[in-house]
Amino acid sequence: MLRCILPRIPSKLTSATTRSQNTISATALRSTAACTLRRAEQHGHRNLSTEAEDKSSEEAPLSNTATLVAIQKAFTQRAADAIRYEYFAQRAELEAEVETAQLFRSLIETSKQQAMGFMELLEEYNEAEFGSTLTNLEIMTDIERRMGEEDLVKGGDVAEEEEFEHVKEWFEDVGDACCRAADRLEYTASVLDAEELEGDEDDAEDGVKEGKR
Repeated sequence: MLRCILPRIPSKLTSATTRSQNTISATALRSTAACTLRRAEQHGHRNLSTEAEDKSSEEAPLSNTATLVAIQKAFTQRAADAIRYEYFAQRAELEAEVETAQLFRSLIETSKQQAMGFMELLEEYNEAEFGSTLTNLEIMTDIERRMGEEDLVKGGDVAEEEEFEHVKEWFEDVGDACCRAADRLEYTASVLDAEELEGDEDDAEDGVKEGKR
């Protein structure tokens, strides 16, 4: 514990001396507080790097827990809320509600950041369905392809059966866009995979050359 020893001042002093004593006491207290804060910050910096490791070793895994389900649900909700706020902001602007539109737009970023936080929790506990850039490209290729070729097609068929032609057309438009996105993602993944493979081959050749030396 830090201690700050103030100088002893005789009790019989003029008012000017008393004011000086108060000044010294306030300054000393501020100095003590600042020193304590610096030590706390230094201690925090030292422990920050190992905090995540300690947490992962001390806490049980999330797999097959209600907590994991809650995190996944919260992520989905917050991500969807970001889109809702975007839609509401546009509606408010059409109605000339400028301040309300600004509020909605500020909450878009809040919702996105919170959704990102839940994604980071999934990653921290090794429950994330993503990884390297190449892995993420492959994951999103599969998702876009499935949406475009299966899920949205089924939605369009249901809308057609129930005679919602306008809804069916929207399903088809979105499905086509998903397929195009899948093609772009797949192409980018193939290029990146080829580059990584070429890099691995170059590293292997360099290793052979180094071994011959």
